[in-house]
Order: sequence, then structure tokens, then C-alpha cells
Amino acid sequence: MSRTLSSYFANWISLRKKITGLALIPALACSAVFGVLIWYASGRTAKLVGEELTRFMEERTARACIHGYNTSIVTYGYVMDALKANSATARLMLEKTGGVHLNPARTASWQAVNSETQRSNPIIAPELSLGAWKSAPNTTDPGPLHDIAAVTGRAVVLFERIDAAGDMMRVAGASPQSGANPGLGSYIPAQLADATANPMIATILSGRTYQGRSEEFGSWHTVVCDALRQATGEIFGMVCVGLNNDGIRSLEEELKANYVGARGSVAVFYGHGKDRGKMLLAPDGVAAETQAQWFPILLDESTHTKDQEINGTIVRDAVTGANVIVRFTYFERWDWEIVVIADSRDLQKASDTVSTEFHGLKWRTFIAGLVFLVLTVFIALRLSKRLIDPMVDLTIRLTSNATQIASSARQQASNVASFNTSGNEIASAVKEISATSKELLRSMEQLAEDAERTSAVANEGSQGLKGLGSSMGSLADATHSIADKLNAIRLKANKINAVVTVITKVADQTNLLSLNAAIEAEKAGENGAGFAVVAREIRRLADQSAIATMEIEQMVEAMQEAVSTGVAQTRDLTEAMQRGIAASEGISGQFGDIIHRVESMAPRYEAVHQGMQNQSEGAHQISEAMWQLTEMGRQTSDSVNDLNEVSKQLHGAVRILKERIIQVRGR
Repeated sequence: MSRTLSSYFANWISLRKKITGLALIPALACSAVFGVLIWYASGRTAKLVGEELTRFMEERTARACIHGYNTSIVTYGYVMDALKANSATARLMLEKTGGVHLNPARTASWQAVNSETQRSNPIIAPELSLGAWKSAPNTTDPGPLHDIAAVTGRAVVLFERIDAAGDMMRVAGASPQSGANPGLGSYIPAQLADATANPMIATILSGRTYQGRSEEFGSWHTVVCDALRQATGEIFGMVCVGLNNDGIRSLEEELKANYVGARGSVAVFYGHGKDRGKMLLAPDGVAAETQAQWFPILLDESTHTKDQEINGTIVRDAVTGANVIVRFTYFERWDWEIVVIADSRDLQKASDTVSTEFHGLKWRTFIAGLVFLVLTVFIALRLSKRLIDPMVDLTIRLTSNATQIASSARQQASNVASFNTSGNEIASAVKEISATSKELLRSMEQLAEDAERTSAVANEGSQGLKGLGSSMGSLADATHSIADKLNAIRLKANKINAVVTVITKVADQTNLLSLNAAIEAEKAGENGAGFAVVAREIRRLADQSAIATMEIEQMVEAMQEAVSTGVAQTRDLTEAMQRGIAASEGISGQFGDIIHRVESMAPRYEAVHQGMQNQSEGAHQISEAMWQLTEMGRQTSDSVNDLNEVSKQLHGAVRILKERIIQVRGR
């Protein structure tokens, strides 16, 4: 008897472990799968975030290069418009002094120096005259050019053609800042050192106005040059009006402010010619070791980079080890290489935030898995107790009463009733499990539908942000158009200033003539009285003309100030638009990440849904098995009516019950 009880107790313990194990294995598998998925996603997401942040920084530096190029274009256009107006004023003043003339009969010996090769050779050149001024090798007197430089506020240089090829020698020059030109006697060759035609000389010899750059007074100038012709139409020289490029401080400050990130910087250097590699604007906060890595690469690529073309490279900072993103573009008009440098450390905070979030997610998933496992074990133990304990108790009672069945039919009936009651309880528990499984299935389906709706809403938000970025881009284009119109107004104002200057000089000359006429009338006495009245009237008209020109100058200055304010405001608006576009692009990228993550959860919901469906089917199978056990109990109750067969039937029922327990144990 004790051996039988020990065997049943051992079977009870083994069966309970298996039921608990069957519940624990899916929970462990689910936790392990989620842990592996999160671990894989954290590594891949960190990599993707790093790549996207680097790509974002590359796009930002490229846009900064474009902005620097556009700013230089606008400044160049403004400078060129102003120089055209100054050149017109210079031509008018030269005509007032009688114009520049070539005197072939008078010559002088010059020690001419080639500006490209610095080689010197003696030449004989005809004399140039400008009013009373004559060109000479050893004179530093710029003559009337000094007045032109003072009026226009620009450098003015007079060139003479010294040979048939078209070489142009500097014979006079004046600048408001530097006085006389120290480069007198040097000449610009028609052919450059690489045997190609000099574009400046070629343009002048073709009879067109040259607009570009030239090295005057020891530094590069933006110049406008016009040819000087004889009466026969032959070109014998040229006159240039220029602005020192080093004096454009507003552009330098604008380019400095065009950096990307807190550690970003901007640099500008010459890309060609004898000044190739010379830094106009050195980068701030960049280690010399790091600059030594990217500068030779940019210097090599600058030899074949086209105007407005964007190139670059990525190097590692020699001090911090961070990636340094370098992008540059070529501004051909001034031979500038505009460089924008960005440091990847400026985006490290975003990458660290993603890593921290995934690290926290790992721990939260681990803790949630532990809680899920504990709950699963607890529920499995409770269910196994409710399933196994009544069956073990019933088996023990049936075995104990097998030897006393003849005298205990009433007790057997009671045991059968108890068995039926336990069966009903087990059936109820199985129904509860099935109902709970179905409810979980519906919850998972509802969760999947919510994920789909979330993805749709995120898609709509992403499309809306793209539309917003497009609208802001159109608005930025409109502000560029407004800036162009304001620059056109400035050009007209400059032309008005040139005309006003001429009118003022005419008024001064008229006033002087009226004064001379009054003096002559006074000398003539009564015979000159009528002439004195005319002289006073002419003087009055000259004074009125001077007053009118002063008022025009004041109105033009007010107009230029208003236009400058408008240009600054449109530039601020353009920058605000660009920041808005960058922000909308960043938010659109975040929406894309949300959509990707929501869509990646759909297969996981499907896997959980399938697991819950399998559990529901298992509960249904248990319900069918319990129905069979209940049917067996009913048969046992019927057999009590026959006392002669009760012992045999009872032993058969015990044997069948053992077989069922063994079958469950084998599962």
C-alpha cells in the first residue's frame, strides 16, 4: 500500500513539473526572442543613427558652401555695379580734362617688369598725355588720376600698350588709401606663364570692357577696365577702376558666420596662380595636425574644380579622434576656394541619447521578462494544483477502497460523486482559460489595428512636413528675387550719383564764369551794366542748381540706406527660411524612424497572436479530455447498482485512470 502511494506521489510531482515546464518554456522563449531583437535593434539603430547623422552633417556643410557661394555672388554683383558707376564717372572726368592722348613723336625709356615672371627688360614707349600731365619713367605724380580716385573712392590705373602682342604697362595710378601706384613700369603680359592667353588683355584687345580681378597696389582688386583708342580706332592703352578685395569686410564677416555646429569653422584660400594655397580667411579652432590632413587634399582637387562645384573629404581629428567633415566650392570670379569644416562631436549628443534609450530599454525588457516568468510560474503552479491534486486524491481513494468495495457501495457512490464534482471544477477552470485566451487574442488584434493607424497618421505627418519644406524653399527663392530687385535699385542710385557729380561741377564752373563776367562788367562801367544783370542771373541759377543737386544727393543717400536695410532683412529672412527647412527635414526624418519602428512591430504582434491561438486550442483539447473523464465517472456510478460486477468495474476504472495519467505524463 505504501509503495503504491509513493509511486502515485512521484507521478504527481513529475506531472506537476511538466505542466509548469510547459507553461514556462513559451515564456522563456518569448523573453529570449524579445531580448535578442532589442539587442540586435540597438546595435543596428546605433549604426544607422551614426550614418544618418554623418550624412546630415555632410548635407549641412554642402548647403553652407552653397550659401557662402551665393553670398559671394551677391557681393560681387554689388561691387561690380558700383565699379561700373565709378568707371562711368572716371570716363567723364577724363573727358573733362581733354582725354588721354598718345604722342608718338615723344618717347621715353622704361625698365619694364613682367608681372607674371618678374623679369625686366628695357623698352622704348611713346609718351601719354592727360591735360598738362605727361607720362615719364621716374615720376610718381598721378596727375588728374588723383582727383578721379578722390571723387570715386576707388583705385585708378592708366595702362599703355607697349607692343603688338598687347602687353599693357602701368604708367600712372592713384588710390584713396595708397596714393601713387608703386607698380609703375610693370606690365601685364598678353600671354601667361603657361602659354595661354591672358583673359584680361584678350578682352580689352577685342574692344570689350573687362570685368574681373587684377593685382594692383600690392593686393588683388576687382576691376572694370575700358580700352583707350586713337582717332583711327587702334587701341593704345586702357584705364582701370578697382576695389581692393581685402577691404570687403562685410563679406568676410558673413563667411565667418556661415559655420556649421558649435565646433564648425570656415576658411577661404586662393586656388590658382602664384598665390595658390594662400589663406585669406584661416579656420578657427582647427588643430594644425588636422588641417595638415585635409588641406593638401583640397589644394590638389582645386586645380580641376569648376565654378560652384562642391567637393570634399572626411578626416579624423588628430587630437580628439572625431570625424572632421570638410566641404568646399570654387568661386571663380575671385579665385576663391570657400571651405566649410564641421566636427562630428556636435552631433554626438543625439547618438548618445539613442544609445542611452536602448540601454534603458534592455534593462526594462529584462525586468519585464523576469516579472512575466514569475507570474507564469505562479499561474502554472496554481493551475497544476487545481488539475492534479483532485486526480491524485481520487486515485488514492479508489485504490484504498478497491479491497472494501463489497461492503462500501455507499462510500463508492460518494467517491464517484466527488469525482464528478472535481471534474466539473476542472471543466470550469478550462473554460476560464479558454475565455482568457480568446480575450487576449482580441486584445492583440486591436493592438495590431492601433499600430496600423499610428503608422498611417505618422505617414500623413511626414507628407505634411515635406510640403512645408517645399513651401519654405519657394519663399526663400522669393526673398532672393527681392534682394536682386533691391540691388537693381542700388545700381540706379549709383548712376544718379555719377550724374549729380557732373552737374555739381558744371554748376561750379558756371558760378565761376558768372563771377568773372561780373568783374568785367564792373570794369566796363555803365556800358557793362546790362551784362552785370545777366551775370547775377546766371550766378543765381548756378546756386539753385547746386542746392538742387545737394537735395538729390541726400535723397539718393536715403534711398541707398533703405535699400541696404532691405537687403539685410531679406538675407535674415533667407537664413530663417533655411533654418526652418533644416528643422522640417529633421522632423521628417524622425517621422520616418517612427513609421519604420511601428511597421517592424507587426511581425512580432503576429507571432504573439499565433502563440495565444495555440494556447486556446490546447485549452479546448483539455476540455474534451475532461468531458471524457466525466463520462467515465457516470459509467462508474451506474456500475454501483450491480454489486457483483462492482469490484471488477472499479479495478478497470482505476487501470484506465492510471493509463490517462501516464499519457499526460508522456505528453
